[in-house]
Amino acid sequence: MEKRKHAVFVYGTLMRGERAAHMLDQYEYIGEFTLQDYALYQVSYYPGIKEVPGAYVTGEAYMVDDACIKDMDEYEDEGTLYLRKKVQIRNEQVSMEAFVYVYNQDVDGPAITGKWRKGDFYEENSSN
Repeated sequence: MEKRKHAVFVYGTLMRGERAAHMLDQYEYIGEFTLQDYALYQVSYYPGIKEVPGAYVTGEAYMVDDACIKDMDEYEDEGTLYLRKKVQIRNEQVSMEAFVYVYNQDVDGPAITGKWRKGDFYEENSSN
């Protein structure tokens, strides 16, 4: 029986070169994509996203299986800290549906549009 596959869009610590990227090492990297009408927020030493009309977030898409989704749900504290949602992501070649983890707590501070950079958040907040 073939495993179910899911596209997932990541924008922070799960991206290549970041501290939790190893969780996606064995899965297919699809490419860089944009998620419209969401913005990044500094929520600790990691980012969270919230819906913001007109904003956008740039991140990476992967094709993963049910086991990876389960691991990511645990990593993201799905249902409490983050909510897993299905969204539409796009790049110059394709538009596709993907899961994304949306921050489920209140945020303060400025919304950031574009791509998360480690230095935007880690410098003053990370002990890693």
